[in-house]
Amino acid sequence: RWQIPHTEALGGLLSTAGNLVFQGTNDGRFSAYTADDGRLLWEFSTGVGIIAPPVTYMIDGEQYLTVVAGSGGAGLKQADSLIEYVNTGRVFTFKLGADLALPEVLKKVRPETPVPDPFLEAAELADGENLYLQYCSWCHGPYAVSGGLIADLRYASPAVHENWNQIVLDGLYAQMGMGAFRDVLNDEQADLIRGYVVEMAQTRDEEAE
Repeated sequence: RWQIPHTEALGGLLSTAGNLVFQGTNDGRFSAYTADDGRLLWEFSTGVGIIAPPVTYMIDGEQYLTVVAGSGGAGLKQADSLIEYVNTGRVFTFKLGADLALPEVLKKVRPETPVPDPFLEAAELADGENLYLQYCSWCHGPYAVSGGLIADLRYASPAVHENWNQIVLDGLYAQMGMGAFRDVLNDEQADLIRGYVVEMAQTRDEEAE
């Protein structure tokens, strides 16, 4: 019947008997459309990415609309507008006539880490990007931009870079959930991934502004 183009990751849908469709997006918008023709009726900015589908229910004859927010699902690109904010999990509930203010969405406090010097040539950088996307992006985020639940590798400490292959290949951080990849990657490939992460770190401060 209709469609609405989006550039960001989308949450699940809720359709109601009252001719409404509700949906959240990864950039923190929660919207209501008419189900028959897709007209935007209402939109609310939560400041937190939404992946889950909303639900609706009645209590004592009053209707409520609830959605769980907090982006971080594997493989979803973090929206640019949320990169600088703490993506804390929240439950938002709406009803007609409600006017309470939302708690403040806090900005992320980034560690002050030095950025290593880039060391890959252009062709190697492309190889490093492909390897990163294949093996690392599902947890650490596309383009090395973390959604907030897993370490943002653009801010990796000098110790992480010094022990990179031990961490990536040999499971030095296994107790923290970072498994060993020696069975699928070799030392040269791990170095290519690190080189790609270093390149992404060069633009980290520009993206966080």
